[in-house]
Amino acid sequence: MTDQKIFSTLEFGKIKQAVQHYLQTESAERLVQAMAPSDQLDIIQTWQSETEQALGILMQGKVLPIPRLVNIDMALKRLELGASLNGQELAGIAKLLSTIHQLMKFFDQLAAEEKTYPALTAWVYQVVTLPEIEAELAQAIDEDGSVLSSASVLLASIRRQQGQMEQQIRLQLNQLLKSKASQLSDALVTMRNDRYVLPVKAEYKHQFGGTVHDQSSTGQTLYIEPQAVMELNNKRAELQRAERQEIERILMALSEALMPYQEELKRNEWVVAHLDYIQARAHYAKSLEATRPKFSDQQIVAIYQARHPLIAADKIVPND
Repeated sequence: MTDQKIFSTLEFGKIKQAVQHYLQTESAERLVQAMAPSDQLDIIQTWQSETEQALGILMQGKVLPIPRLVNIDMALKRLELGASLNGQELAGIAKLLSTIHQLMKFFDQLAAEEKTYPALTAWVYQVVTLPEIEAELAQAIDEDGSVLSSASVLLASIRRQQGQMEQQIRLQLNQLLKSKASQLSDALVTMRNDRYVLPVKAEYKHQFGGTVHDQSSTGQTLYIEPQAVMELNNKRAELQRAERQEIERILMALSEALMPYQEELKRNEWVVAHLDYIQARAHYAKSLEATRPKFSDQQIVAIYQARHPLIAADKIVPND
């Protein structure tokens, strides 16, 4: 059934939009876009079983533990090329692996309650868990993609030193704020060119001393790095370079750990996308108060109290 004119007449695109509204993952969007009727009875029965069982879970007040997930296709292509992933890409993979873990736990709990959903577990049983990789990513990468201090002993040490250096710089600058208040345009510490500076009145430039990094639009205020903190600022810059190098090393090490599991990650993403798609269909069925139809291979059609899904419930007239 590929007649686009029929799909257009039936406004099938609006049905797709309605289902897509319930999706959580970017990957499932492709499944909705490819959604089309079938005339193969076994395929139809499988789809109906999936939707019916997902609806049964929703009717219990439960939902599959699928969070918002970004597509990891580009990350997988970079792994295939042997490239290092950035923090956000690693965070996306970490979230996918965590989702797999939560889905298995969810269906194990249902099984413990003697509730079985074979059409759904048929998908779940296709996933591949990577607990060691999942643990490594959780220890190293935050949800927003930033690298955690717990990622390595060296990174934790560098950041601890950075904190100490920041305190020393601020202590020196706060003393200058008090001792040279009359030479300052404002009693505040600010940043220019990633260096700590003070706002100095232009006429006190030579008396104050230090390196000028910027000036105000009027030229009456100069942002000067005092000589007293120049060496501390230099050490701080060195620590920042060391931090960047260690972060790059950590990202590369995590990427290399993922490289042997590209196919497993693809499969996991595909499974989660299908479960998301199935649950979206169930959400839509619930919104319509839909029921599962019985199909016949004898060309028999009997429809009772049928309602058009795109007409408001308070305006529609059911028909047999």
